[in-house]
Amino acid sequence: MDKWGSILSTWNRVCVPELKLEPYNAKTVFDKGVWFDLKNNKKQMNFNSGPIDETVCSLLSLKGLEQEFMIAFKLLCFVKMYDSPAATKTHEIVTKVLSKKGVPIVGEWRRNARCVLPIAFHGWDYGVLAPYRLNEIRDVAVLVEQAAKLWSGLANTLSLLDPPLLLTDNTDVNVSLSNTRNGQCPLRCYFPAL
Repeated sequence: MDKWGSILSTWNRVCVPELKLEPYNAKTVFDKGVWFDLKNNKKQMNFNSGPIDETVCSLLSLKGLEQEFMIAFKLLCFVKMYDSPAATKTHEIVTKVLSKKGVPIVGEWRRNARCVLPIAFHGWDYGVLAPYRLNEIRDVAVLVEQAAKLWSGLANTLSLLDPPLLLTDNTDVNVSLSNTRNGQCPLRCYFPAL
């Protein structure tokens, strides 16, 4: 089995649920953020973090594409936060997969961005190792399993605002993703802070 196939197999073994999308409702959605806390009556959350907002824009830009691309992006988010040998190997594999498939490398956060997911706000209660332990991982399969556990935890505690179709139409994915990277998030007209 090739490296990417092995990564997909490890990811799928964890059975990671998809992030739920909350329908946009102009009467109830205000400039309070695009995340909803599922454990707190779907309260809107704004993490006031550029890198986390950029992650949301990229996730929404990939909506509707093959599942493989979403998994690759989720792994890219996870490895961005750690400096382990396994994170470096995983990053190389994921970026090759995305570029071979013609998907531009998404998630080009600011160079010094580290926390690109809202994990710090919910604590480490997803069965994921502590950050200092994650930085020591050398085995790609272990790192992928940790990433899958984290994304499972996020999917079980948070959901995302689903903007109107007009803003996330993926008929021209390359334009959509390049706009996201140039600071033109598909949610910007609804949430100017993004």
